[in-house]
Amino acid sequence: MTTEQPLRGAALGSGKNARRGWLTAAAALIGLTCGPSVLTVTTFGAFITPLDREFGWGVPAITLGASILSVTIMVISPVQGLLIDRFGGRRLVLCSAPPFAVSLMAMYFLPDNLMVFYLAWAIIPLCGLGLWPVS
Repeated sequence: MTTEQPLRGAALGSGKNARRGWLTAAAALIGLTCGPSVLTVTTFGAFITPLDREFGWGVPAITLGASILSVTIMVISPVQGLLIDRFGGRRLVLCSAPPFAVSLMAMYFLPDNLMVFYLAWAIIPLCGLGLWPVS
């Protein structure tokens, strides 16, 4: 018979560390739910018809904004990884949340100019650099 005892608390996640883990998971859930991957990428389609009615740009021109958004995300992903390695995920998330919120709110003031619309969809993922799921 061995004298080694199994680690009971570590495997089950008991005590203060378990609560901290659940708080971290809950914060991550809220952050990802309110982050750019949901607010920009997955909800983009819901705004196509209202934008077409408001500005009359046409569906193909509006959906090009989603393509610009996706390409910008692909281009900045390596930069995000480098910044996470250098500064840490928490710091990057906290520094990216206010600029992302401001850039998304600025869409309210969008003028009737298709190029400004495209530029906005290139800037929004840059402002939310630290809020993508990798962080």
